[in-house]
Amino acid sequence: MRRSLMLLPLLLGGCSCQRAADDAGRSQAGTQSTAQSARDDARRSQQALRSATVAALQSVDADADKPDRVIRNYVDALLKGSAQASDAFWSGGQRPPRADDDLLRDMRDIRAVRVDIEPPYALDPEQAPDLLQANVRVRVTSSEGVHRFSGYYRLQPAADGSAWQLYAVSLHAVLD
Repeated sequence: MRRSLMLLPLLLGGCSCQRAADDAGRSQAGTQSTAQSARDDARRSQQALRSATVAALQSVDADADKPDRVIRNYVDALLKGSAQASDAFWSGGQRPPRADDDLLRDMRDIRAVRVDIEPPYALDPEQAPDLLQANVRVRVTSSEGVHRFSGYYRLQPAADGSAWQLYAVSLHAVLD
């Protein structure tokens, strides 16, 4: 009888461990299901963004310069100091009173420029389906040294759909 009483706690302890393992298994299955659901939501969101980007790109004439070309041409005109030529890239033909890329406009004695532009994407497919944003990195070598900038340019179709125009910029110096 004593032996059976001594074994009783061991048997009961074994049972509780089994239930804990079952609970952990159910919890893990629930976590995996939640993670899969989150991945599915992210995949659907990415597909919607890609579809919106394709639709936005099609909102401008096919023979018009692509958004990345517009940004490159704008930065080139800006760094050459041609205010009139660079302002023509802005919506309405006039840059905002305080553009966030004035740092580029003020650079002098430029020796080399590199502009890396990520593929543009739809900014807000539901609210503004034809607005695009392109993230950029700009590297300018001048007599004063190497200057790096990072940020984005936002574009919209011209009123007649003939070209892309800039309507916003956020560009900041990157410190080494």
